[in-house]
Amino acid sequence: IERTVGNPENAETWKAFAQVIREINLVRPNFVIVTGDLTFLVHDAIAPLEYDDAWRLLDRLEVPAYVAPGNHDLYIVDDMIAPGVNAIDGVKLWHDYFGPLYYSANVGPDLHLTALNTFEWPKLDPFPVEDEFDTRAAAQISPEQFAWLQNDLHAARERSPKGTLVTFAHHDPSWMQRRHAWTGEYRLETRDLMAETNVGVHFSGHTHEDRVARYYKGDVVETNGRPHVDGHVVKQLHLLLRDGNLDTTHSQEELGA
Repeated sequence: IERTVGNPENAETWKAFAQVIREINLVRPNFVIVTGDLTFLVHDAIAPLEYDDAWRLLDRLEVPAYVAPGNHDLYIVDDMIAPGVNAIDGVKLWHDYFGPLYYSANVGPDLHLTALNTFEWPKLDPFPVEDEFDTRAAAQISPEQFAWLQNDLHAARERSPKGTLVTFAHHDPSWMQRRHAWTGEYRLETRDLMAETNVGVHFSGHTHEDRVARYYKGDVVETNGRPHVDGHVVKQLHLLLRDGNLDTTHSQEELGA
């Protein structure tokens, strides 16, 4: 098979990623958080090469890196060009290259990091699945993972009442609108748990846009930076009600005040 994905030394495919790693090594932060979609994973012949390249590039970091999986990283992909090739399971590849799908770590005495797997859907047919877009892109976590998360965050808060808790995942439980939302289980429960344990910040990716959200009296106030698709309002604050409906859109001046 011609390796159209790698060599990460000079491939255009990885050019931006490699540049980011060089810049991180110059800045030398204490650690790096990666929120998933390290791979595209839509072709069985390419998927293992993507994982191999992603691992080798991340291994160039001169500081610790904590990674969480994205939806693309965990797909099951079948052969799209020739029959008779076994499907590739992204979950197995993730375990082989990066380890557990969710975990936590204490970074120093007063900082606790928790990585989530927010693409925890039951196994489906190989990608792509027609009319199943939500289960191929949107978020869900299992009862088992949520129970683990409850224990992890409460224990971390008990150990360090004034410490900082940081969570990160591919999806954001405050993201309720339009495409790529958290349509599966445990969105609101995850939000409430984060508030209950006073999580300082949740980092996520997935939506291909700059977005900042803050919980306010059980609802969400959010602002979009760069739009991802038509219809996203840029540089305005939105108030999103707990039931997921967009209530009112105000200008920065109106709502920010």
